[in-house]
Amino acid sequence: MHLARNGHDVLATWHSKGRRRPPGDLQGLAFAVLDLTDREAVRSMMGARKFDGIVHTAAVVDSGDQLEALPHLVKANIGAVGNLVDAAKHNGCPRFVFTSSISVYGGGDSPESGFYENFVAPDTLYGWSKRSAEEVLDFAVARIPEFSAISLRL
Repeated sequence: MHLARNGHDVLATWHSKGRRRPPGDLQGLAFAVLDLTDREAVRSMMGARKFDGIVHTAAVVDSGDQLEALPHLVKANIGAVGNLVDAAKHNGCPRFVFTSSISVYGGGDSPESGFYENFVAPDTLYGWSKRSAEEVLDFAVARIPEFSAISLRL
């Protein structure tokens, strides 16, 4: 909403199979019903408009740690980032903001000195999937000229 209120053209995506629906108080935002795990749908959506940046907040948060959840987590949490990076590259979109998770640090209490980059040690499939998505972005930044990304570990 802040971006839209400050003159930016914002397109929000919404997965039609989700249990929740967009809040009604998001007037002024355009919505596209989209499955981010569908590469062609993402490319099509990105190809229709010129984007200055992507803010990616969607994720599957699986509270269980069963290996049966792995394919779904890989597809939704890693594959979707890959699809968005691919579309950004083809669209010339230079910026990417990714909401990761503190789950990449693993469980337990935070160290007295706080978290730091080399402390990454996910101990759940969800944490691993978020860290893996961060690595997809690191890989893309190193290989796509004039593309930058930041991961926010919330």
